[in-house]
Amino acid sequence: MTLLVRDILCGNAAPAIELAADEPIESAVALMGFAGLPALVLIDGHRRAIALLTERDIVDYVARPGFGTGCQAVLVARSGSTDDVPQCSSRDRLATVVQRMNAENLRAVLVVDGDVGRVLLTQDVVAAAIGRQPFTS
Repeated sequence: MTLLVRDILCGNAAPAIELAADEPIESAVALMGFAGLPALVLIDGHRRAIALLTERDIVDYVARPGFGTGCQAVLVARSGSTDDVPQCSSRDRLATVVQRMNAENLRAVLVVDGDVGRVLLTQDVVAAAIGRQPFTS
């Protein structure tokens, strides 16, 4: 059986909450903590997704010597505005998306299409879904 991304998203995906890319990192941390989100979608003035900001990005930023407060969220995001936002379709093969996540060390991928709207596929969602799948020998 080939699993598609949409097969594991039902009720499991993290909502794709948006934050303006020029907001201070403290605002992003507060929103993620309040909502219990593993990542935020950073948007520009035209509401286009330009980066994903993950928990890992924030931890990496704070661990840097001499990190400062008030930094724009987009400058902390590993998938900054010069890169493509990591994304997939709900109709993509789950194995292919997970391979990409592993190869590129991605914590989250934005799922964009009409089947599920805009949600986040995270490593945690994948692990939980695999744990629920019945395996046959």
